Amino acid sequence: MNNPGNQSALTIARHLVKANAKYFIAVWLLMLLLVAIATTVVGLLTTPTTSIVDFAAMPPRYWLLAVGIAATVTITRIYIAHGVTRRHVGGGIVIAAIGISVLLAAFMAATYGLEQLLFDANGWPLQTDVGTRGWHLFDDGAQFGLVFTEFVLVYLAYFFAGWAIGLMFTRVNVIIGILLIPIAYLPAVIVEAVTKSSWPGLVLGDVLEVTLPLAGAFAIAIPILLIQVMVNRAMLKGMAVAAKR
Repeated sequence: MNNPGNQSALTIARHLVKANAKYFIAVWLLMLLLVAIATTVVGLLTTPTTSIVDFAAMPPRYWLLAVGIAATVTITRIYIAHGVTRRHVGGGIVIAAIGISVLLAAFMAATYGLEQLLFDANGWPLQTDVGTRGWHLFDDGAQFGLVFTEFVLVYLAYFFAGWAIGLMFTRVNVIIGILLIPIAYLPAVIVEAVTKSSWPGLVLGDVLEVTLPLAGAFAIAIPILLIQVMVNRAMLKGMAVAAKR
């Protein structure tokens, strides 16, 4: 890293994205492989009716949670210790979060689209009224825009939740930090619920019988993401880091 003290937010974002690029590409390729194997096996044994991608779509969000935590442990400490302002570091992390989330969401949309083509080509009925596929912003894998939108929002929420968890442990002791993890994670759960994603979406739709229109999902998810960023940047301002000697 050359002259880290002179790095802009955009440069920091590029560093963070580059550092993780090979990992999220590997995650996606692994997911494609697992989906292909699972779909082939199920197709040989019976007629598939449930989305395999729905199950494979879970690990990437938890990986982003870990990346958000690592952004505090590694990137933040290194840059601040070398004299980079917390404002630039925070801005760089936000830009990186957007970039990584957009890229992964595009990959996910492409994967759902490929699965839909596979099901259609084989005449397999992909059910949309039960299971995890029953509660998404989309009800057809070919709806690229809706798939992309859902996963961008969810991935951003998970990244910011991880960032918050990492920052909390720089402000409080380990025991209190562990107790506060559910609070830091809660915004991600809410975003999942309003975008009908994963188990929170099932709870909101099946148990509570609440169905939000797309505009309603945006009206809740976007402010939550903005609040996450503001809270995280506020915690970042008070983060103590020893200067590099």
